[in-house]
Amino acid sequence: MNMWAIYRLFGTIVIYMLPSNLI
Repeated sequence: MNMWAIYRLFGTIVIYMLPSNLI
């Protein structure tokens, strides 16, 4: 398993979740 792929997937989820939590 590639660590970069996991990091990128996690980052995308965080970026998508943060705006929803802020609003």
